[in-house]
Amino acid sequence: MQDGEALEIGDGQLFALSHPYALDGRVSTHPKEARGFASSNAYLVAEGEEHLLIDTGLSVHEEAILAQLGSLIEPGGRLSVYPLRLGEFSGVCNVRPVAERFDVDVVYGVFGMPDPAEWSDIRPEYRPSIVEGGGGRLREVEQRQAPPVGKAFEIGSEGREIQFLAAPLKLLPTVWLYDTGTRTLFSSDSFTWLWRPTEAGPWVVEGDEDPISAEAVQDYLFASRFWWLPGADTDRIRSELATIFDEYEIEAIAPCFGCVLKGRDAIGRHYQMLDDILRRAPELPKADVATGRWER
Repeated sequence: MQDGEALEIGDGQLFALSHPYALDGRVSTHPKEARGFASSNAYLVAEGEEHLLIDTGLSVHEEAILAQLGSLIEPGGRLSVYPLRLGEFSGVCNVRPVAERFDVDVVYGVFGMPDPAEWSDIRPEYRPSIVEGGGGRLREVEQRQAPPVGKAFEIGSEGREIQFLAAPLKLLPTVWLYDTGTRTLFSSDSFTWLWRPTEAGPWVVEGDEDPISAEAVQDYLFASRFWWLPGADTDRIRSELATIFDEYEIEAIAPCFGCVLKGRDAIGRHYQMLDDILRRAPELPKADVATGRWER
């Protein structure tokens, strides 16, 4: 991938705006001992003149993301923004800059968390939209609560839907999305365990291209923000995951960071690894609440 080039995931209908960041023990997305690079991902869903930006990336990648959007959205194109994780910087950091640069018509809030501008207008160099006289264009953009799980909205006029799914495995309030046009599952902060030795990536994995083992996936989960899985009752998580993977035809998994999984071979392998880990988890010793402070 050339610097600043968006990754085409679905025949001109879906693009990953992927930007690497260093794993050096200082980021909460990965175990402290992880070294290499992960990718912070936002996604642009495109259907004719309509576009939906899912998450907005980190502030350090602002100019690159704005340039990518500018190369993908034709003049007159409409853009809506949906930060899947209103409590995470990589979901909200660039909502305000995107609204200032492009003709954004709607900013969605996670169901149950309305007023997304209040959650995402966090950049100190901008006067907040909730302050009188502040907000720039973001103050004028419609703030809309996203549909509840089990519902959908159409993008374009050809019946393409973005469906809202309950997230079986998650941390902060979020949902998963399913794009009927590209058969992509947007998995938020799950399926995020792939990283690369260099910032060159690649950030899309197909077939058996990645060498990660089930043991490495388990180490990632248990030594990061899913430290609570050992000893937990995971039956419901497994059941809800199985329902999604049984009922939906999934050809790509698009996480908020890490590599995009593409193709049924890669997806099947990673789903099976996760299910096996969840099956074993209840029998494992529970982690101490001080896990995040352990020296490794």
